[in-house]
This record gives sequence, C-alpha cells and structure tokens, in this order.
Amino acid sequence: MADHDEGLASVELRGSSTLPEHPTGEPGPVDRWLARRPAGPRGPRFDASVVPGGYQWHYLDGVSDDAGLAIVVIAMVGNPFSPAYWWRRRRGKTDPLRYSAMNVAIYGRGVSAFSLYERSISAAHRAAGSITIGGSTMAWIKDQLVVELDERTTPWGTPIRGRVVFRPECTPETVLQLGRGDLHRWWPTAPIGRIEVELDQPSLRFTGHGYHDANAGIVPLESTFAEWSWCRARAHDAALLCYDVRTNEGTARGLAYRVERDGTVGPVEGLEEATLGRSRWGLRRSARCDRGAAAGIRRSLEDGPFYARSLTDTSLGGQPVLAMHEHLSGDRLTKGWVRYLTRHRMRSD
Repeated sequence: MADHDEGLASVELRGSSTLPEHPTGEPGPVDRWLARRPAGPRGPRFDASVVPGGYQWHYLDGVSDDAGLAIVVIAMVGNPFSPAYWWRRRRGKTDPLRYSAMNVAIYGRGVSAFSLYERSISAAHRAAGSITIGGSTMAWIKDQLVVELDERTTPWGTPIRGRVVFRPECTPETVLQLGRGDLHRWWPTAPIGRIEVELDQPSLRFTGHGYHDANAGIVPLESTFAEWSWCRARAHDAALLCYDVRTNEGTARGLAYRVERDGTVGPVEGLEEATLGRSRWGLRRSARCDRGAAAGIRRSLEDGPFYARSLTDTSLGGQPVLAMHEHLSGDRLTKGWVRYLTRHRMRSD
C-alpha cells in the first residue's frame, strides 16, 4: 500500500464528541449508534437507522482450538456487496432494509457451506439487542451473543441449521474512523472470546476462540475505499488487530493495536507490510507482520473476484500467531462483470 498518512500505531479510543453532519444534513447511522445506549456489552444497537446508500453489519467469527474448523456469520443491513442494492442506489433513494442478509460461511475438514440470501426486512425485525433476517436471528442474551441459524446454501439450497454461542471475555469501548472524515466507522466490540458451534445441518460441533465487531457507513464502501486489508489474531490473553485502508484518492491509513483481556488497548509498533501473493482472481493481498518476520497463507477460505479470506500465519507484537485475514477491493466492486458474477453467488426474495 501507499505510505500512511497516519502511523500504524494510530489508535482512537472513542469517537468524536462532536457528531459530524451527514451530506444530506441529517446525522448518519454511526452517529446514532454513539448517541444511544448500547444493546450488548459496549456494542452498537441492531436497530440503528441506516440512511439510503449506507450499510451496517455485525460480524462474528470463530476458529477451533486446533485451527481445523472455522465459521463466519455476518448480519448485514444495506448489503454493501449487493448488485440489486447498487442498481437501486444508482436510480435514487432506496430502503437499505430491503437488502439484508445473514451471511454464513463454514470451513472444515470435509465440511464447507456458504449462504448469502438477501431478504427484505422491516423495523419489526430489529430491536436494540437483536436482528432477525429470514429464519435466522442474532441476539444478545444477557452477556452472550447467540445466533440461531436457519439458512440455505447459495446457490444449491442445502440447509444450514443450528446454533452459535459467543461469550466475550473482553469488551473495550473502542470506536475507530476508517479513512478520512467520518463516513465509515469500525467497532471491535468484543475482540476476545470463546465460541461454541453446534450445527445439525451440516453436522458440525466445535469450540474455539471467537471475535465480534461491527462496521457502518453512510456512503457505499466503493465510494471511499480502493482496497482494505484486515486481520485479527488471538495471542494468549490478548487480541491483535490490524486494519489497512487505501482510499480512492490514494490516501492510506493503518491501524494496529493490542487489546488485553482486561480491556486495555495499546498500539502495536514496528510492523511492516508483507506480501501474501495474488489470489486466483488476481487480488494483491498483503498482511502486517513484525519487522523482519514473514507472513504466509495457511489456508485460503474464500477467493472471489473482489474479496479474499484466509487463515494466515504471521508475527505481531513479537508473537507468532494465526490470523483471520480479509482483503477487499473496492475498485473491483465498481466493475460490471464483478456485479454479474456476484449475482450468482447470492439468492434473493
């Protein structure tokens, strides 16, 4: 990536106390999340308003203790990768709730499944501490994030049914801006925790370390970001997090910090970029690692025309770690051929 206008150790522990103005003159959903009482442990609400063209998602992942199994569940409102939402945005205002999905990805030994079924929901499907999309629900129950899944794979329609329970061990009150201005924010709501996965279809059981965060924006991703890379790793009683973004104007920003189990947040310094090689679709992937160390992909989980996910071996803060890593190309999202291919990876009402 380009030289960073802010160092890799840049950390903002709270959002600005002065709420920025949305381009339409109205406050954006990220502002309302800050202005209202959180629903979960220091996390944003599921019923935050989303302006036309905007998005929000609540992300949960888990990796088994032996690193052989993994799951990702994302509750999305205003699905930022939806070709239909993109089409409607181009033609005027549209309701983001019409483009919602409970994205599920399962990776394991002989077991894999993917679901991205886009549905229309209403205000009745969202509350402060829960969201229901189709037959699936993500909800805070006391101090646990519980996901009840009733989905079908895309495009084949095989059932995905079962329960995922995430128990946070750490909930820092941390909000970070991505890129310039205040158009996009990231909440690493619970970066350390334990996860229990009990699925009936496909048959899958495991426990491991988990992670939960949220993102929101008042404009589409591709209108701001040319690309981004993100990773999270568990290192004993701490989480190590890195976020690198490059805007369409060429400005780059890197965030890297360590969250202790007691909620203490501190910078991770002395990092450099390590190339991970190109994906099958030609995405130039990279990861942060300690200066002089190396990084490499242990297992490729998703490899698409605009997005790649992998389990990556790297070194952060002087510790060798296995990281969940993502790379997204906003440039690719603007391409017609990418939108065409994405349609065949999804289902919709």
